[in-house]
Formats: sequence, C-alpha cells, structure tokens
Amino acid sequence: METLVYVVLSVSLAGNALLLWAVRRRRPGAGPAEVAERIVRVEVPGPERVVQVPGPERMVKVEIPGPERIVRVEVPGPERVVRVGPAPEFGPGPFPLAVPGALALGRDGVHDTVVDGADLGPLHVRGGSLRGGRHRADQRFRRDAFLTRTLPEFPRPTLLSAVAAGNPLGLWSRTAAELLCESLGTQLDAFAKPLDTALADDASPETVTDLLRTALRGTANSLERLGHRHQADTRDVSADVLAVLSPLGETPVRRHLVLGTGTGVAFLLRDGAWHPVLELSESTAWSPGRALPAGCELRHRSVHTRPGDVLVLCTGATAELIRRPDVAKHLADAWTVGSPDLLGFLQQSAFRTAAADTDRTLVCLWETA
Repeated sequence: METLVYVVLSVSLAGNALLLWAVRRRRPGAGPAEVAERIVRVEVPGPERVVQVPGPERMVKVEIPGPERIVRVEVPGPERVVRVGPAPEFGPGPFPLAVPGALALGRDGVHDTVVDGADLGPLHVRGGSLRGGRHRADQRFRRDAFLTRTLPEFPRPTLLSAVAAGNPLGLWSRTAAELLCESLGTQLDAFAKPLDTALADDASPETVTDLLRTALRGTANSLERLGHRHQADTRDVSADVLAVLSPLGETPVRRHLVLGTGTGVAFLLRDGAWHPVLELSESTAWSPGRALPAGCELRHRSVHTRPGDVLVLCTGATAELIRRPDVAKHLADAWTVGSPDLLGFLQQSAFRTAAADTDRTLVCLWETA
C-alpha cells in the first residue's frame, strides 16, 4: 500500500512541475518564440487620436502620439502590449476607403463619396470623387466636383466630362467647383454648332480658342455672381476646371478635345504606360478676380484614342498621386483589362496611401473594341 501511495505522489508532483513549466513559458519576456503577433492596420477616424483595435478577447485602446492619420498597430500575444508605428506608404484599401467618424460641418457640405458613369456604346465613362482623410478628420467637406453629361445641342451626340477643384480654404469653394462644371456644360451647349463645325473641319487652334473663351466667359460670370450672393472674397469662391469633349458613336479612332484652366492633368493610359497629354499650372488658376478671357490662361489640345486606351482627367492633387510609381502601376494593372462597374471603379480608386490626405477626384474614359 505504501508503495502505491509513493507512486501516486510521484506522478502528481511530476504533473505539477510540468504545469508550472508551461505557465512559465507563457510569462512576459519568455522570448520571441512564445509570442504570436498580430498586425492590424487602421485609420485614425477623428481628432480624438484614439484607435480601437479588435482582438479575439477584447478591445484595446491606443493613443496615437504623432500627427499620422494612418498607423500600424502590433498586438503581440495575450499581454496585449501595443506598439505604434507608421503605416506602409501604399496599399490597396478596404471598401469603402473609410467610414467618416462625423458628418461634415458647414453650410457648403456635400456627400462624402460620389461615383457615376455609363456605357455609351464603345465609350465607357466612370467618375468618382472621395473626401480626403484630412477633411474627414477635421469634419470638413469635400472641395472637389466632377460632371459627366451628354450635350443635346451638339449636331453629333457629344459627351462632356469635367473635374473641378475648389480652393481647400475657400468657404464656398465646393459650390464654386460644382457650379463651374454645371455652367461649363451650359455654356458649351450654347456654342455647340460653331464648336462642332470647327472641330469637324479641323479649324485653326486660334479659332477654337476664341470659341472656347467666348463660351467660358459666361462660366466666369457665374462664379462672380456666386461671390456677390454670399458676399465672399475671391479666395472663397475660387476653383479650376479640366474638361474633355468626346463625340460618341462607332469610330476606329476617336478625337477628343481637352481643355482647362488651373492645375488639373489629363493622362492617356496606353499599353500600360502613362502619357500626360495636357498639364496645367498655378499660373492658369481660375477665380472671379482672374476671370476669363483676360485674367488667366486657357489651354486645350486634341487627343486621339483607339481601342484599349484610357483617357484620365484628374485634379492636380490626384495627378500627384498617379505620378507615383506604385500608384501608377496599381491603376494601370486595374484599368488596362477593361472598364469596371461603378463600385469596382470606386474601390480601385480608393487605394490607401499615407502620402496624401487631399480629396481624390477623377473621370476615366475607356475606348473599347
């Protein structure tokens, strides 16, 4: 009997020792082999600078010490110790890009995210505008606008696509950007027949410039009236615009007319390579104080597209993103295979990058076979 008791006690002591060894293996500082890390990338939702990281057991709150809006949070093991560092420069973002922590404040508010488009025979158009991360964090509204509209007064069915960027600090610049697009469509429609004739007959650049300046004079007047109505100064209602007129219908080569003032850029994506076809500058910025035709420079250029090409209009801030090699490759890989649906286009445009907090607005025209 005594021998049996000694055996039982020996087994019990051995089990306790094994259990104690296992517990010690799980203690903090046991070594990297015993700590399993999870990496969670999150976007800081608001000015409170606090992120909640969902874990399998509970929520962990992290105070963000620096100005970064996007961070990498590493949650190692059961201790829930958190280290904060900068996020990678670029990566595909979830859909949607982010859910705002609050609605925009101010009388000039607008939807956080907008997408539109249509398949117009062989020409497919997609447009989108997303509020920038900084505007979301500060509860400010989006300052950009875009327009895709067929112009009924042209003898041939014609599509107008436009992007406009308002002054980031202007009180009514979002309204000015939207008004700029709408008024541009109205004014170009009013001069539809002479413009169509000049484009069809390959008139001289001077003739086309004079027609466009005449059409745009009414658009500049619209911005001036907006400023008077709100008793706002020039900066508050400043905006610039980039647009393209595209004849519709079946054609082996389509001739577009790209025009604009301000900092927008038009790119041609062909065979996976990006080619700038119209670049503007700060000297062409449009405002009521520098209204066309005398106040700022109007630029225009004809662009020919063939099946497989993508013509991209974007605001100046968006153009800076596309010039980055990682972004250019991401969009080229997504868009050279064909036009996406509307939600797919929005998701492809909503890539995550730590390098830009500004609004993102662009219109793309796919030439299909």
